[in-house]
Amino acid sequence: MTRNLLILALLMVLGLVWFSWAQDLEPNIDRPGGDLRVVDLAEPKPELCRDECARDPKCQSFTYVKPGIQGPQAKCRIKGSIPDPVPNDCCVSGVRADLTAVPLEENTDRDGMDYQTVDLKDANPALCYQACVKDPQCQSFTYLKPGLEGDQPRCRLKNGVPAPAPKDGHVSGVK
Repeated sequence: MTRNLLILALLMVLGLVWFSWAQDLEPNIDRPGGDLRVVDLAEPKPELCRDECARDPKCQSFTYVKPGIQGPQAKCRIKGSIPDPVPNDCCVSGVRADLTAVPLEENTDRDGMDYQTVDLKDANPALCYQACVKDPQCQSFTYLKPGLEGDQPRCRLKNGVPAPAPKDGHVSGVK
């Protein structure tokens, strides 16, 4: 019985690792600006750019530029910020995996200490977290699902860490 539980737990962990690895590339997305440095890649593989970012402690996001766009070789643009995504078939981008792995507090509000409310383009709480990471003033956030305050999803950035309270349709987190 214990052996079966250990095997099941191992399979679940491996599945989560694979899922997070597969989800960290944003095909046909450019994240213009915020470049720390540009690397010529020996092979045209976006995964090499992602790995280059993971090795650099200053890297927050990256953009892989396909060969022939900015010269004959593929380029990797290592970024010290998380610029907004822009659709463009030239590129494959991503946000450093450890910046997207925030523990989200489902159905939780952190009421108060708001200094900015942002309308989001997509209903994705990770975008709210990314907005918080980009802003040095932000210490925590609350995402509001579409329909709670208008048709758009909203993100409330906070300059402190209010106490969590249960609230349907809200997702919060601490930076």
